[in-house]
Amino acid sequence: MERARETPVKSARYRQSANTGFSGSSMSIALSSIVERTWQHLTAQEQRLLTDSYASLEHGFEVIDLNDLNEDCFRIFCERCSAALAHIKANPPENELHKDLLEGVADCWDDFLAILRNDPRFNSRKTHKH
Repeated sequence: MERARETPVKSARYRQSANTGFSGSSMSIALSSIVERTWQHLTAQEQRLLTDSYASLEHGFEVIDLNDLNEDCFRIFCERCSAALAHIKANPPENELHKDLLEGVADCWDDFLAILRNDPRFNSRKTHKH
């Protein structure tokens, strides 16, 4: 699995449709970690598909935008986000301070994943007729 460039993340907020009621700005440290770790779990091809969602980070804005992703790209992001969390939980830091911080980040991450799973794109399945 080819990995591409480093994540453009410094600090990030997630912007979602207004109907979710979620704002990442209140948890920007956790969200920065989520966005960065998720990027690291994307293949080079997946990173190219999600470049526009991450583009604002490279321009100094602290937001990723998943609103324009189609169902397939959205699910890819969700799957990699979930895999990144599983990796973090399976490989906790040895430092106690970092372990405490990880617990808080993991809680935010779980909340973030729950919000993503409530998005209609997460459960949509296209049926193709031949």
